[in-house]
Amino acid sequence: MRLKCIVCGYSHVPLICQEIPNKHREEKPPDKRVERKNDHTMTNQTLTTHVFLQTLRLSLRGNKGIRSVKGLVDSGSQRSYILRSTAATLNLKPKRTEKITHCLFGGTQVDNTHYCYDITVFRGNYSITFEVLDQFCICNDVATVFYGPWIQELRIADIDVSDVGESGLIEVLIGADVAGLFYTGRRHKLKSVLVAYETHFGWTMEGKVPTQSSLSMLTTVSMLSNPTITELWQLDVLGISDPEGRKSKEELAMAARRMFEETVQMNEEGRYEVRLPWLEDHPVLPNNLETARKRLAGTLKKLAKDQLISRYDEVFKK
Repeated sequence: MRLKCIVCGYSHVPLICQEIPNKHREEKPPDKRVERKNDHTMTNQTLTTHVFLQTLRLSLRGNKGIRSVKGLVDSGSQRSYILRSTAATLNLKPKRTEKITHCLFGGTQVDNTHYCYDITVFRGNYSITFEVLDQFCICNDVATVFYGPWIQELRIADIDVSDVGESGLIEVLIGADVAGLFYTGRRHKLKSVLVAYETHFGWTMEGKVPTQSSLSMLTTVSMLSNPTITELWQLDVLGISDPEGRKSKEELAMAARRMFEETVQMNEEGRYEVRLPWLEDHPVLPNNLETARKRLAGTLKKLAKDQLISRYDEVFKK
């Protein structure tokens, strides 16, 4: 792949381009942005929140072995459900079929025919067998408990949430018909509106938290009186600043060169070191430490169960 300077077009990196100072001294063209009309624009910005739902990691026993799935406790549902593909993977045998009229949000009624199964959920020596109906799709992906100040509160209270890490597909919905059998009766109220509940299959949590960084979502409602197409194209009319428009490519190249000249140095080994040119105004990356710890704990538990820890340890020592 051939290099091409974004400033002069020749074959070299922008950091060593000799045209940057000359171009920087050129007079910039006047700003032709559309003038903001306060009497024509009213912008309402609302920071949304995220609501944790009661999700759990469950172990299902079927005719084709054991499967770890993501479950959702939903007391608003009178029946419990299993994903049709999950039932097929476990080779579950249906007991009968049931025709049910689902009363949905808004009063809509839908008639569906479901296969009925008995499934067994277990953890250690504790297990529950209950009846579920199959469903082609239960719901969209549901977010797990992500990192935030509540993680430290849970750690202090010695609470280990069952479902952490990446969002995933709900394969089992635990309805009001059996949800009461899952809870142990213990609960813990956090400083925020979050509440943690203990089940026989681990802790789960629900409540509302403010979203931050990449998880935040800004809702912008704009009302323009007779806007032109050009005005609709201008993001600043809506109160949105375009990150790509803050600095031109030439200015970014100059900033990168200036940072290189200011931070380059020779270390004790005689090698040159320079700071990485991070993007400005980039949102803070999330901390996945808790997710990594959970995965490590799960891996160690599986290795211990299969009696493979000593063999893995020998390989790492070689």
